[in-house]
Amino acid sequence: MKQYDTDKPRFSLYSACMTKLFILGHTGNVGSTLIQQIYKLDQSTIVGLANSSGYILKLDGIVDGITLCDRDTFKTRATAYKSLSALAAILIKKLPEETIIVDVTADASQDMCDLHIELIKKGFRIATANKNPLSLFSYDTFKTLTANRWHYGYNATVMAGGDATTYVQDMMAIGDPLKSIQGCFSGTLGYIMSGLEEGKQFSKIVADAHLKKYTEPHPWDDLNGLDIARKMLILARTAGVDATEDMIVEPLLPARFGEIRDTEKFLAAIREADSEMKQRSDEAKKKQMTLRFVASLKKNDKHCTVRIQMEEVPLKSTIGQLKGTANIIQIVTRDRAPEDCPHIIITKGAGTIRTAAAVRADIARMATVSV
Repeated sequence: MKQYDTDKPRFSLYSACMTKLFILGHTGNVGSTLIQQIYKLDQSTIVGLANSSGYILKLDGIVDGITLCDRDTFKTRATAYKSLSALAAILIKKLPEETIIVDVTADASQDMCDLHIELIKKGFRIATANKNPLSLFSYDTFKTLTANRWHYGYNATVMAGGDATTYVQDMMAIGDPLKSIQGCFSGTLGYIMSGLEEGKQFSKIVADAHLKKYTEPHPWDDLNGLDIARKMLILARTAGVDATEDMIVEPLLPARFGEIRDTEKFLAAIREADSEMKQRSDEAKKKQMTLRFVASLKKNDKHCTVRIQMEEVPLKSTIGQLKGTANIIQIVTRDRAPEDCPHIIITKGAGTIRTAAAVRADIARMATVSV
């Protein structure tokens, strides 16, 4: 009997399909992790790398991509480009059409959105962890990008690839209408809510989360709920609903705290909220409830409502039992996931390893489909 080396994959979609990858943002945290993961499978797949300082293109394969994740090293070898539109023109001219473009940046600019649109229209496939082109621009833009699910993979944009987006895509494909979505989509806010439940001081929990790098560089960018709103909008749009005008977002703290842009001053200022947060947590416990930062979407034939806010939920509920940085989503549809048995996904909060793996999963899916 033939013996297999169990330390190596027997089959690689990358190798089998001769997939070529051009990666945008490879020097970032997710990008460098993605590079390391890909090189464990196939060193010949990466044909191009780019960040804001320039690009490198080598159609026969870049073999030292891990070294090039160092920003200074990359800059010394990269060719500069004038703009993202100029980069798009270079890629369209020089890359084979079967190349998959990977976006692991956090670029929220119109130029990056336009690059996605231009490449999709020219027949390229895109795997992205960048939620901004899908959520910061119009619903028409979203529909243009996602018209062919095998050409635009964005599973990594919500719950670090917990397959929430693919489930909703499948639901739409079989004509199973969405009724509701409820979930906690922020590992950072989950960590804070769990800490409050344990009786910890609010400001100390936030400071600890910042120290552990669970938060964005400025914690307000988590506490304002806008990142959750972008994720919910992506899910809603995937379900055929443009919830842009139907979304109410209540930040965890009053907006005045967000005006303090110095991080250390912000962490000191939020001590003002300690007493109120403790009171709310204690009041919830008296009712056998607990606090969670919840995103909820409810839909009927004529209307859709979305609320994102901290609220009381039963301690023994699925959401109430969520701990630490874990994320959860509960999806209710007419057929596959009725109200008495919703489709539930519970995953760890986003991290570089999980996000990079989710991007690779999208690449693998698209690699099996001819352009």
